[in-house]
Amino acid sequence: MKKLLIFIISLLLASFIAVLLVSCSESQRPYTEVDGIQVVTIDNCEYIRVQAYGVDMYSFAHKGNCKYCAERRKEEYTNVVDSLFNMQE
Repeated sequence: MKKLLIFIISLLLASFIAVLLVSCSESQRPYTEVDGIQVVTIDNCEYIRVQAYGVDMYSFAHKGNCKYCAERRKEEYTNVVDSLFNMQE
């Protein structure tokens, strides 16, 4: 009985250690790098991330041509055109 208990505890400990070793992977970077430029996505908008020289600070600039903004501009354009057509009627 005591040997069985020691075996079960050893098996559980080995399983726990195996899970820890397998789950330790490199964390996902919060940005993608395109042609040496870091692009960060925040609230579906894309920003360019630039690190200040010699300091652990970053500057962000809105790309202006991100997918979300293009879709939003398309919707705004459609709404403006629809409202202009409705005014003529």
